[in-house]
Amino acid sequence: ELHDFFKPVSTSIQNCVRGIPCLPSDPILMNEKPISDTLGLIMSCEQQSFSPMEGVIQWLQPSQLLLVQDDFIRDHISQDLLSAILHLHYMNSGLMGAVNQSLQQQLRINDIGVDHLISIAQDVVAAYLKHHTNQSPHVDSLDKAESGNVDEIVIRWIANWFACIEIIMHSNNDLNTTTLSKLKKLKIIPLSNGSIVSAESNSIFFPPSQDDTDFEGFQVIYKELNVVNTAVFKESDDASRTKAILKKIGVNELCISDVIRHHILPQFYSINCTKKIKGCASPILVIY
Repeated sequence: ELHDFFKPVSTSIQNCVRGIPCLPSDPILMNEKPISDTLGLIMSCEQQSFSPMEGVIQWLQPSQLLLVQDDFIRDHISQDLLSAILHLHYMNSGLMGAVNQSLQQQLRINDIGVDHLISIAQDVVAAYLKHHTNQSPHVDSLDKAESGNVDEIVIRWIANWFACIEIIMHSNNDLNTTTLSKLKKLKIIPLSNGSIVSAESNSIFFPPSQDDTDFEGFQVIYKELNVVNTAVFKESDDASRTKAILKKIGVNELCISDVIRHHILPQFYSINCTKKIKGCASPILVIY
């Protein structure tokens, strides 16, 4: 009865705390000239490193903060992007041990999740594609030399984004079909031909390893395949995690059996097999 008597008081205190800026963010490096565009933020994060002592701590409402337990995510999904796209900040890492799960739930502080990363990735890819289709003739905050490195930096960011997704899904033991479906629909996979596609709309294959000779005599077929850009694995800071999540969303190994199952057989159902491949004298059926 005593507990029930004081429960409204506890609830009132919680509601009050939720509405005031009472928790610190991670330090943010304040640029003299604010960077407004997504690609500019990614480039800036690549070029800058700073000590937490140089940053500015902001005091925010609990709902404006996200908890992140893994330093890899904190390092590769920058607070600048988090703030610019989602209007959220990382809670100060010094408080990680002080906020237990019960208090976190009461204050409505969320863990960073797959949905947060998907929203960020959508914005990054949209900005990248806009840059490439010349709808934006320049990238704000970048000079011409920096702009030339956009492809490399964005692919590196995507590669590490995949690793962050794998960390979150593994830590949450999340193999939910809804989560995987969202990832499959996301246009986020860079191919060797320079395009970016979704796993759902294409049969996609991992690039060949240096020792892989299966397709040496089948270059016509190999050129037809959607192959992940090799830079995705060369640039990733955790290539094994990057590959693990790509496997989960349906990227196939580059082996004869998978190519037959996921490329050649679907071609038989979807096209006229007497049709010829551009630049090749033999019809598709003969080549297959």
